[in-house]
Amino acid sequence: MRKILLSLSVIIIAAMLLVSCSKSSPKEVAKNWLTSFYHLDYEAARKLSTDETKKYIGTLEELGRYTPDSLKKEMEQINVVVKDERIEGDSLAFVTYNLVMGKVPDAPRDETLKLVKKDGKWLVLFSKNDGIEAAEEEEPTEATSPADTTGASAAPAEGDTTKHE
Repeated sequence: MRKILLSLSVIIIAAMLLVSCSKSSPKEVAKNWLTSFYHLDYEAARKLSTDETKKYIGTLEELGRYTPDSLKKEMEQINVVVKDERIEGDSLAFVTYNLVMGKVPDAPRDETLKLVKKDGKWLVLFSKNDGIEAAEEEEPTEATSPADTTGASAAPAEGDTTKHE
């Protein structure tokens, strides 16, 4: 009986060490944080966040009270695919990832998440600007102007004699 308890204890301790080691890598922390964040589980995301990120999550949590249930269900379908991690020095890491809706990706765009190491733990450093950068890079095409989102040209076609008001 003693040998069984000793063996069981060793297995449990080994399993706990494996789990705690894997969660301490930037890739694992990023995967857990991103999944929690996009599934609107702000409490779980907060546990893996810097103080600055916790404040941002608090703001999102307040706004989330007005999120329709249909959008919440849609957010739960997001899958996070962590692609790469780059560690710089002892306390800075960048994790590259994609967000996939459903099983087949829709030409996913690489995103980057920044992590910092504090007190021996990797924590996510995320702010409102991190989610906006990619959207600002997109520019309007020639066919559209900022005021015209239909794609129609503002000038009348050659030979068009109809009056425009």
